[in-house]
Amino acid sequence: MSSYEVADSEQLVLMAGAEYAAIPAYAGNPAYAAIPKISKTLISYLAGLTVTAPYYRGDCDERIKGLAEPYVTRCMDTLNTINAAAYKKFLQDKLKIWFDLAPKAARSSVAGAVDGDGDGDREDIPPPDEGEEGQIKGNAPSLD
Repeated sequence: MSSYEVADSEQLVLMAGAEYAAIPAYAGNPAYAAIPKISKTLISYLAGLTVTAPYYRGDCDERIKGLAEPYVTRCMDTLNTINAAAYKKFLQDKLKIWFDLAPKAARSSVAGAVDGDGDGDREDIPPPDEGEEGQIKGNAPSLD
């Protein structure tokens, strides 16, 4: 089973630099250039998703209709001004910075050790907050 989980920033840099192979022209079909696995199109759609994420039920919410498309288009227009090598370097640099800043406890235990001692257990992760926020008090209402 293939996984995109990474244990360190160097693996993430390698993943960000990975490409789908170029396809040569054959039997009347056009040639296709090699493209990054984390493409400009993917990043643009993630930008549109980020803008629309706070809205409930996607297209059913009147506030969201037509909101994502301008962000996707603007992001694509910006990313298409740089060549593939510069895009790949930019993506690798940004993802490395992001990964190094991410809290270690939030990383997957499958990808690497959670507590930093290399054994992969979860004993050093603090228990969830037992404060009042989010707690339901009292009896459930009757449905009769």
